Amino acid sequence: MISFTIRSNNLSRLKYEIIKRQPPLYPGADLLATDIKYIARWTPPHFTEACTKNRDLKLIPDNSVVFWSRVEEIPRRHVTLDLRDKELARVDMPIKYVTRLGSKLTDDSARLNASETDQLIDLLVEKDESVMTLYRNFHQQPELFKRYSLRLLSRRQSPPKPS
Repeated sequence: MISFTIRSNNLSRLKYEIIKRQPPLYPGADLLATDIKYIARWTPPHFTEACTKNRDLKLIPDNSVVFWSRVEEIPRRHVTLDLRDKELARVDMPIKYVTRLGSKLTDDSARLNASETDQLIDLLVEKDESVMTLYRNFHQQPELFKRYSLRLLSRRQSPPKPS
């Protein structure tokens, strides 16, 4: 399995980009874009959805996994990645999300400042379960993710109250 970033909303272009980056199966066995018969996006943890039209590619979020095959249809269920790949995806997606919230492209109500972004990324690199849980539950609602993550950061920075 190889990993690379492609930004394309055109199925033919995606096939071409995959083949361009795919190493030969064996020396002298180069593939063509027309050799790719099936493409499916992976929906963690076990499902795939076929990509047969250009509009299907728009449903693929950043940092997603796409499977392709030149011979047989890709199963729709019970498809998993190697455990190492799952662990990387588990951490990479929240980091990209927090980075995006720290950029100027984000709406002001959900934007994180540089310090907040740095603190959250530090926690994500350490695989902090609290921030991972916030990401899993609120990645579709950036304002709520920001609210709860900032509350978490402030609680961790303030000294514990004496009992």
